[in-house]
Amino acid sequence: MSKWKIWYDDGTTYSSDDGLPEDAPVDGVQAILQWLPYDNYDIIPPNDYFWWLEDRWVSGSVSGLERCLRKRSQVILLFGRWAGSKLYYKILDDVRKAADGGN
Repeated sequence: MSKWKIWYDDGTTYSSDDGLPEDAPVDGVQAILQWLPYDNYDIIPPNDYFWWLEDRWVSGSVSGLERCLRKRSQVILLFGRWAGSKLYYKILDDVRKAADGGN
């Protein structure tokens, strides 16, 4: 089972089953689903930036990214992109289905 899965604005996905965080496509991120211990999960909604923080994805604006960059010499960084409400809500529906076991 995947530990996390990323949805992109072109309809593609990339998960921990596909490879390492540093190999994920960098542009067009719409949402990230992370499975947590005890059958729980976290949906990270669209944002300007997404970065890998030790063992999980986080997201934020440029100020959050700046704080991260001050503490780390290397950062795995992905970029969000506005895709329009209709596409985003379709992707979010897919994310919720995956979170409920529909992968």
